[in-house]
Amino acid sequence: MRTRSDLPELVTRSWLACRGEGELREKVAAHGEILTEYRGPAFILPTQTSFHPEVVPVTAATPLHPDLVARGWRHDEQAPYFGIIRDGTVVSVCYSSRLSAEAAAAGVETASDYRGQGLALEAVRAWGAAVQSTGRLAFYSTEWSNDASRGLAAKLAAFEFGEDWHLT
Repeated sequence: MRTRSDLPELVTRSWLACRGEGELREKVAAHGEILTEYRGPAFILPTQTSFHPEVVPVTAATPLHPDLVARGWRHDEQAPYFGIIRDGTVVSVCYSSRLSAEAAAAGVETASDYRGQGLALEAVRAWGAAVQSTGRLAFYSTEWSNDASRGLAAKLAAFEFGEDWHLT
């Protein structure tokens, strides 16, 4: 379970004893209004050993596609951080949205005009290989309604082990 950093650990650990979703929602709402909720499958990536040669590490010198910049992507996302360059800019990215000593979670996006070409698949493969080379587990998750992202997990042969449930 991952929670806001301002909540005391004893409070959040008590949530593990909740008997159902309704009780958990009530306890979370007691610490702040729940504005959004989404759920989806959580996966672990199998060992990634190869990826496309067009994948590059994203650095401050790597130009990001304007579509990605408009959606909030920056050069200083948490490493490992990889992308694929097309037409002079990075059009698909994967970085560590969460990182601990034991595991990392993938954050991935592709510029609208470049979707459906397998670019995200290659960026995630490179990211997964980099994460796994440090001895960490590589996680990938999405929303149930995101068919493209669930398809990406299938192409990666990722193992579904649970469900992410976000209340914010």
